[in-house]
Amino acid sequence: MSVTSESIPNEELADWWEKHDGSWLLGLDPTAELTARYLAGGYPSAVAIDASGTVQWSDSGIKTADELVAGIEQALAAGGQ
Repeated sequence: MSVTSESIPNEELADWWEKHDGSWLLGLDPTAELTARYLAGGYPSAVAIDASGTVQWSDSGIKTADELVAGIEQALAAGGQ
């Protein structure tokens, strides 16, 4: 899931998402609550959070799909999944 706190018109965001092959869930964090809680490392940031809300992996900067998968796999291993 990707989350943005930017106030972008829905149509503009949907167009950007489609243009960049976004095929996963996109959430909106209008009050930046998730941003404040999980993304202190700058933008963009990637975070893998377990069901209890514990960060199991995080990194900042642009990531390739392989880097994201590796981070998620690391989080699953750390969380005992």
